[in-house]
Amino acid sequence: MKKLLSVSLILAMLLILLAGCDGLVGTKVFEREGITMDVPSTMVDISTEPEFGQFTFALSNTKHVIFGLEERFSTIEDGENMTLDEYAEAVIKANELNTEAYDREGGTYKYLRYESTEDGVAYQYLAGVYKGSNSFWMIQIGCKASDYDETAFFEYLDSVKLA
Repeated sequence: MKKLLSVSLILAMLLILLAGCDGLVGTKVFEREGITMDVPSTMVDISTEPEFGQFTFALSNTKHVIFGLEERFSTIEDGENMTLDEYAEAVIKANELNTEAYDREGGTYKYLRYESTEDGVAYQYLAGVYKGSNSFWMIQIGCKASDYDETAFFEYLDSVKLA
């Protein structure tokens, strides 16, 4: 769980630092490993690039990154019996995040808001934590603080469907 956020934060920052400008115009359906979700139409799948191999999927455009990680119950001690609340708290603790897990109103997932600063640049993240039939999922959306659009990010997280 600690690897999940620490690696993704670094990668997100690197991608964003190298990026130009791009808008969140329209959406498309992204499918992978039993998950579907709406993502910005400008997103490119970078999952096959070696540096993103630890993620179930990785997407990027010039302003935002989305990282998804599936963690099967069989890889977590007592994973099948762990609640979504317990898993979300374990993610927060393992990654030493200064946040808490919130219930998404009308949703079936928990969400986390967190931020970081790298080389004087502020970044913000919104992550959804989901419990499926045989795994937990964490979907992180990150960007420079100036590009943060929580309304749009919630729309993407709300669209997540697990098989």
